[in-house]
Amino acid sequence: MLSCSNDVTVGVGVVVIKGVGVGMGVLITLDEPTQPMKIAAMKAGYYESPTWGHKYPKTQISTIAELLQKKKPLIPTH
Repeated sequence: MLSCSNDVTVGVGVVVIKGVGVGMGVLITLDEPTQPMKIAAMKAGYYESPTWGHKYPKTQISTIAELLQKKKPLIPTH
């Protein structure tokens, strides 16, 4: 899991997600994501769940603070 809050890491995370063949990934960061980080995550596109038929962002960014506040990434449930 990547956990560094800089724009390059988001780009690397997107490449890792594509290269490993997983449908989605979550970047966990201590700091609020920058606008370029958000744009890089959005450019990754969406994963469509074959089970539920919903679309989810392929790359999501969560801060430690959000996770501690129980805000969860959008992921399909099985």
